[in-house]
Amino acid sequence: YAPSSKTDFDRLVEQNLFIKTEVNKKICFLGEPIVATFKLYSRLQSTSEVINAPSLYGFSVTDILDINEAHQAVETINGKVFNTSVLRKLQLYPAQSGELVIDEMQLQNEIEFVDSMTGKKIKVEKLLSSKPITVSVKPLPPKQPSDYTGAVGRFDISVQFQNPKIKTGQP
Repeated sequence: YAPSSKTDFDRLVEQNLFIKTEVNKKICFLGEPIVATFKLYSRLQSTSEVINAPSLYGFSVTDILDINEAHQAVETINGKVFNTSVLRKLQLYPAQSGELVIDEMQLQNEIEFVDSMTGKKIKVEKLLSSKPITVSVKPLPPKQPSDYTGAVGRFDISVQFQNPKIKTGQP
């Protein structure tokens, strides 16, 4: 961006750089997995550093993404094209029933602009925070089958053979 010197940089940053937390469900049963994705949306030249990872009290957590790899894409929101970066993607398993909160993630950002009048570089620092998300966790029914082992959800298993005819001695 090369805005004029009269540009309101805070407003420009607010409209073109933000972080969102997305979950695949907000209501689940105790032990039922939830996928939470923390994603940065940007239309600006910036560098970001996570300064506060979200607290995930009441959940067991498994990281889904390899943080050493880039997870970038392009998305359109309200007619505007944004570059996106997945900062963290988690599989969360609620360990207690009730209202659980996925806390905010905070990023410190440095955005660089070039003044269209002078050609000077202008650096603006901005703290970004995602919004906390509340997940409603329902308890399991009180009467569970005797063979219940803790798995919650709908499971389907299917098998297909590459070759339905097997010869003697063939693995």
